[in-house]
Amino acid sequence: MSVILIEGPDKCGKTTLVKQLTSGFQPKPIAKHLPDGPFRPLVLNGDVTGLASTFLFFANETQFWQDYKANPGDYICDRGMVSMLVYQGYLLGNMPPIVIFNIYKTIMTDLAVTEIIYLVNEPFEAYDDNDIFEAYGYDQIRAAYEDALGLIKSNMPEIKITRVDLSTD
Repeated sequence: MSVILIEGPDKCGKTTLVKQLTSGFQPKPIAKHLPDGPFRPLVLNGDVTGLASTFLFFANETQFWQDYKANPGDYICDRGMVSMLVYQGYLLGNMPPIVIFNIYKTIMTDLAVTEIIYLVNEPFEAYDDNDIFEAYGYDQIRAAYEDALGLIKSNMPEIKITRVDLSTD
């Protein structure tokens, strides 16, 4: 059983990669996206901001890990802990990243992410300056991802982190 996170800035190809990775597996791994379900429009439309937004992300992740405990298997996730650190911690500053990290570890309990695949890629389409997250711009978001991966690597060295550069020159 494994949990693999596909991480990276908006519009870099995460969802496409998850679809490609899950199409050839039998049984098919469970794919999920963060934020998911009813939380996604609330956060992305800016209806919920600040600490409330962060707690919706935690609620989403708590539900995911409860589902995982009830139905263990192979999961390939479009976003997870790294994106939570990037967007809620490093960029929005809703909560210090180390606090987010420690809460995340509590949520995960004895379940562990086995690998993080970090996609380095210029966005396929222009960022929207009116989007709560994309307004930061690709360079700042990518720097926040590097910081988040550094935090994870120094605190959870057992997680394999693979950087995949999809950029074209």
